[in-house]
Amino acid sequence: PRLAGHAPFGEETGDEPLMLAASGEAWISRRRPLGAEAMRAAGVEAVVLDDGHQNPSLRKSCSIVVIDAEEPFGNGFVFPKGPLREPVEAGLARADAVVLMGGDKPPPAALARLGRPVLRARLEALSHPAPGSYVAFAGIGRPQRFFDALGAMPGVEVADAAPFPDHHAYSEGDIAYLRRLARERGPARLITTAKDHVRLPAAMRDEVAVAHVEARFEDEQPLSDLLDAALARGAP
Repeated sequence: PRLAGHAPFGEETGDEPLMLAASGEAWISRRRPLGAEAMRAAGVEAVVLDDGHQNPSLRKSCSIVVIDAEEPFGNGFVFPKGPLREPVEAGLARADAVVLMGGDKPPPAALARLGRPVLRARLEALSHPAPGSYVAFAGIGRPQRFFDALGAMPGVEVADAAPFPDHHAYSEGDIAYLRRLARERGPARLITTAKDHVRLPAAMRDEVAVAHVEARFEDEQPLSDLLDAALARGAP
């Protein structure tokens, strides 16, 4: 395991560890149990796993499943017929809580039978970009959510939006296309997410604005209670 910020991008880590390492400590490990052991030896008291719910190699004190409120389970089928890694009921049975991100739709029927806390949250801006016209682009799980959040910011006009696949590695052709799109739409300035920004070539980063967002919960107390209980269970 190594601190993500010490590894050249593309060789030992991806975008998310690099983004997280900019504001705190981030570890990467090919084998999560060995990474967790190294963290414990270094004095780390709590380990937060990204995408750890379906990894059986570590026993978790708390598992929180995040679901897109607009498209909860895709077509409901397991890969390769659908986007799911396991049946919905089996996966949710191991969850301590579910977070519904965005949207105003009622919770899916599967959550009503769950008997676990269901928390609602949405993405909100940490800081607003300068007023003006922008061409937005993003290679995240659901780019439209970012575009919608950006369009709701005061003084921000989204002249165009370019979605890319999650974790997309931007090529020279992509960059030329985005620059041309910005010239044709305004001119407009390019803007993207913090996760995408670390994937851009260093020479391009200064010309691309970053919209920093965070999850805001309708009620933070249930989440706080859940985390307090998990930390108490994991305490020596």
